[in-house]
Amino acid sequence: MAGMNEQFQRELLKLGFISYSEQDTLWSIAKRCAAIAGLPLGVAIGVASAKGGTVVVPGVGTISAGLAGFLAGLTSGTAMCTAANLSYRNEMRRLLQ
Repeated sequence: MAGMNEQFQRELLKLGFISYSEQDTLWSIAKRCAAIAGLPLGVAIGVASAKGGTVVVPGVGTISAGLAGFLAGLTSGTAMCTAANLSYRNEMRRLLQ
C-alpha cells in the first residue's frame, strides 16, 4: 500500500492490536484483551445488573446478579477481543509488509 509508512506501522503496533513477536501467545493476547475489552464490559454489565437479586450457578451456589453480570461481561468481552485479534492478525501483518 502506498500510503502506509513506517510511522503508521509503528502506531498500529503501539495499539497492541498486533505484534510481530512470535512469542505473543494466546495467553498474553487474552490478558491484554481482558484489560482493554473484558473489564470495561464486565463493569458495565455488572453495574446494570446490580439490582437484579441473585442467580443460581450450578456447582457454585447463589451469587449476586451484579457479580454474574460482571463475569459474563468479562468473559464475553475478552473472547470477542481475542477472536478479533487472532482473526485479523495475519491480514494486518500482510498489510504492514
